[in-house]
Amino acid sequence: MIEHGKISNLQLSVLIITYIIGTSIITVPSTVTITAKQDGWLSAILALGIGVLIAYINGVLAERYPSLTLPQTIEKILGKWLGIPISILYFLFFLLLTTTFLRVVGDLITTHILPETPIQAIEILFLLTIIMAVKLGLEPIGRTSEMLFPHIILFVLFAVLFLLPHIEIDNLTPVLENGMAPVFHGTFDILGAPYLNIIIFLMITPFVNERKKFTWNFVISTIIGGIIIIVITTLSISVLGADTTSRLNFAPFMLAQKIDIGNFIQRIEVISGGLIFITLFLKTVVSFFACTLSIAQTLRLNNYKILTFPLAFFVQAFSITFYPNIIYFHDFIIHVWTPFTFILGLVIPLLLLFVDFARSKFQKNKNQEVSNPVS
Repeated sequence: MIEHGKISNLQLSVLIITYIIGTSIITVPSTVTITAKQDGWLSAILALGIGVLIAYINGVLAERYPSLTLPQTIEKILGKWLGIPISILYFLFFLLLTTTFLRVVGDLITTHILPETPIQAIEILFLLTIIMAVKLGLEPIGRTSEMLFPHIILFVLFAVLFLLPHIEIDNLTPVLENGMAPVFHGTFDILGAPYLNIIIFLMITPFVNERKKFTWNFVISTIIGGIIIIVITTLSISVLGADTTSRLNFAPFMLAQKIDIGNFIQRIEVISGGLIFITLFLKTVVSFFACTLSIAQTLRLNNYKILTFPLAFFVQAFSITFYPNIIYFHDFIIHVWTPFTFILGLVIPLLLLFVDFARSKFQKNKNQEVSNPVS
């Protein structure tokens, strides 16, 4: 085991919740309203239902191999020759996830907070904190998430409470104006971020103190994170309107600008940005940790931390070259991301479970034949 840190089940749950809401509360409202319009909240609800199923599948896989990470589980089930190429594919997936989240951070800061600052400077500074966190190990990451999580929940509750007077129910109507097809389309778009990415936590489950009830943990955490996404999506549509939400890159900022308490507490979008930044930090740390650990285990290295600086260099370079501008980024997320993650986040885990159950049943039948030979 090349990572010696341990986290609790509670810290695992907090990491899953923050991972689900991280970039999703930014991208989901605008993405889903492009296709589903005012029915985007229905798409968010359907996506949560499918997301719970995805979480259940990954939880079962984690319970069957509680002491193994994802690359180790793949090689255990499929063998070395087929397992190593698939493990490398997941490493590239985790690398792309980290690159994507870094780009979101860069666009967020340069768009709303420091517009005159080069995006490369923002990304490099952010990556230095990510490298520091990964080098410290999983245990400090878990403790940090547990410490910051209450602030995230309190702000969400605060925003919901003080945005209630601004809600326009008419913005949610007419319901199903164009039938269920746009709703299903919006549901599919949401799945790519975040629910199909939950498989990344199979890189963390071996380091949990009590390796049990992973399925329950995954499902409950996914439900909590999904409810927050539904709330933010519904608020965006009902307060801002579907057309306005679909044109915004960062809808939560506009929502925060609407909060006005007695002409005294106003313009709190900077606080909103700070809390979004926290979730993005934790999400990027988890992705980068999974990226470095997965390739280290695939290459049979004894220390994954020596890879942090080289991989960070590639992550920063890819964030600029792979996503040349914010328009290309959103187009990629809408049209390419979900089909790509569908294979890695659902098809392959289902295949792993099918092969594992089939092999277990075959081995059980074989053992029964040996213990009860036909006379």
